Amino acid sequence: VCFTKRMLHCEQIMIKLMQKNYASWMIWLLLLSSGMITAQSQASVQGVVREAGGEAVMFANCIVYSTADSSILKATSPDELGQYVLPGLSGGRYWLEVSYVGLEPYRSAVFELLSAEEKSLPDIVMSPATASLAEVTVTARKPIVEMRSDMTVFNVDAMPTASGNN
Repeated sequence: VCFTKRMLHCEQIMIKLMQKNYASWMIWLLLLSSGMITAQSQASVQGVVREAGGEAVMFANCIVYSTADSSILKATSPDELGQYVLPGLSGGRYWLEVSYVGLEPYRSAVFELLSAEEKSLPDIVMSPATASLAEVTVTARKPIVEMRSDMTVFNVDAMPTASGNN
């Protein structure tokens, strides 16, 4: 009799634990599904950046701006194939700017993004920058007087009289 009472008591405890565990699993399931619904309601922009010759422009700056206040919302760089993805945007009006050293900057037209939309923009073809330096000359001169921790050095060859007028 004592053994069967203990078995019934253990069964009741197990049932209560399973019910509590079931409730906690349901709570976790609801939290996860609400997070997934929120994640699914976010929009994204994607596309490809290429040079005029067709080569992918890797590691350019791709920045999405809001038309409401011109603030930067997201930024990324294209991968080795020139493909970029800017996820986590909400519905609204935006424009895209792409820049890379040695290439002319690109600015897209304003586009509308709906909630949960995955928008593919047309391929961006960047042309070489027209302004470039032809030559750079770097000139250095020794100072006439150098103050070091243990001595003062006078550089005689740096003085204007050292060149002479012979």
